[in-house]
Amino acid sequence: MKKIYGLIWFLIFCTLFEWGVARNLSFYGLVPGSSVGQLQAVQRLIDGQTDEELAEIRWLVLGDSQSRDGIRPRLVAKELGCSPQSILNLSINAGKPTDFAYFLEEVLPRLPHLEGVLISVNEHYFDRQSIRFDGKFRFLASFQERMMVPGPERQADLLLSKIFYTYGMEKQWWETIKYIWSELGTGGLSVPKQEGIGGLPPVTQEAAGGKSYDYARRLASSWMTDFRLGEPETFVLEEILDQLKERELAVALIHLPKTPLLEGMIRREYPQQEQDFIRYLNHLAKLYQFIFYRDWTLMGGDCFRDANHVNYKGARILAPQIGRILKSM
Repeated sequence: MKKIYGLIWFLIFCTLFEWGVARNLSFYGLVPGSSVGQLQAVQRLIDGQTDEELAEIRWLVLGDSQSRDGIRPRLVAKELGCSPQSILNLSINAGKPTDFAYFLEEVLPRLPHLEGVLISVNEHYFDRQSIRFDGKFRFLASFQERMMVPGPERQADLLLSKIFYTYGMEKQWWETIKYIWSELGTGGLSVPKQEGIGGLPPVTQEAAGGKSYDYARRLASSWMTDFRLGEPETFVLEEILDQLKERELAVALIHLPKTPLLEGMIRREYPQQEQDFIRYLNHLAKLYQFIFYRDWTLMGGDCFRDANHVNYKGARILAPQIGRILKSM
């Protein structure tokens, strides 16, 4: 009998942990800078705005850390002569189409006067090697999207992680617990309030060696060595475009600049992958009849904080060009 009671309590504990921790986005949001915690940080940012403020938003930006740093609503709004509240940038670090789809589901019904969506696209969206280890993908992806990841071992892992988040999100929930424990040991846990206009704040800290040849080479290799179209993120991106077209929203795709060192390295060492990437985006632009923009003012190294992220100076140079794109939508 004791063994039966023990098993019952164990199952109760596992169920509570599965739903109260492993599947609970608010739990990961206790570390808003973490991969999955960013999703909750954006949710808090949206929920913190009134209906009147949300009704002011005319343009939505979706992307990764490049557009988080490079598209700064206050700078772009100044070029447009409008309120910064009219631009909402939902870009997050390592953002990908599966994240964009989640944000659109959450925010589109709450933006009655939205006119257009600007989507920043990057080569790393289609890196199939890292997708299995992307905590956001493991948390958000549907069964169908997980089955598109090549390889039976990867598929089995991702399918099991969808059924049992305690297994699938082990790395993420364990790191969150360790962070909470360390914070409690130093006086208490505090979650920063998401404030400000336009989105999560840009990252300003410069990485040591972030503009070096070795850093650029490692970055290019991580993006392009296992680059492949036609898998989950491709499918989700096209679903997003279908959804936006159905809603009759204007759309523009942009490919933001990197340092000349990194761009040259990608073209030189991965020419076929880069050509396939650009060809695919041009195909989408023609198919959906929207703008694909990648002709930027040439910027030197002093406009970047590392190989692929602009600093404030770079964001100021981009702002008039982003403004013109929004005006044309």
